[in-house]
Amino acid sequence: MHLRPQCFQGFKFLRYLDLCGYKLLGITIEKIVSGCPLLESLTLSDFVEHGCLVIRAPNLVQLHLEGTFTNLLLETPKLISLCIFLFELPHHGLDFGPTDDGCKSKFLCTISALPRIEELKIGALFCEYLASGSIPKKLPVTFHHLKKILVYLDGTSKEVDAVDAALCIFRNAPNLKKLCLTVPSQVIWEEQRITSFPFLEQLEVVKVLGFENVVSMLGFAKFILSTAPQLRKLVIHKDNINELDDGMGFLMKLASLTRLSSKAAIVFSSSSRLY
Repeated sequence: MHLRPQCFQGFKFLRYLDLCGYKLLGITIEKIVSGCPLLESLTLSDFVEHGCLVIRAPNLVQLHLEGTFTNLLLETPKLISLCIFLFELPHHGLDFGPTDDGCKSKFLCTISALPRIEELKIGALFCEYLASGSIPKKLPVTFHHLKKILVYLDGTSKEVDAVDAALCIFRNAPNLKKLCLTVPSQVIWEEQRITSFPFLEQLEVVKVLGFENVVSMLGFAKFILSTAPQLRKLVIHKDNINELDDGMGFLMKLASLTRLSSKAAIVFSSSSRLY
């Protein structure tokens, strides 16, 4: 796409924009998006942004990003649904330094810009991106509207930092109803991460895929069952429960865990689809 900045007047009435594998000459995605004042839905996929990816869209309610960028700046006060999968090109490393505006915490810079978010899907290297700099214990915003979260951690992420970033979001989403979590098989669940964790008062459904370690799976299940008084279903996605060490013993220990919700059921599924 080759647009001349001096001639570009924007798309004044455009509400939906979907760009895949785009290469821009003479203009930035920031300029294009800013020139669409009525834009409500934006999808960018299979892209590489060597600088800071800037999205300024006052009426945007849905944003889907799948690509590579070094930094991210969102000015989207009405955003309701956000999906971000960040990928690293083999020949071009990611820059985890301060953002262009000098913010040292990627977590604060990104998450603080989402006061009205209702649905959040994050995965691949984006969890590591959020964890770069520092993860605060207390956020300046509470996600009162956030109802659904999908977090996908892959084997390339720094698992400990990425899990801590995810937990920080859960901690600040008091009305969360559905949580889907995919973790690398090597992740070890540590109870010290959830010290003084608040009750997830509205959480109803949890789906988890990836834990291979029996102790870690039991630890995560205990965490969910003991903090969600409205929980209806904990779904553990596993092809064959007998593949776990001490599969039968695991089932017995799982069944014996204390459940804060009298309605909570533990279900096993062979499906790899969480959402």
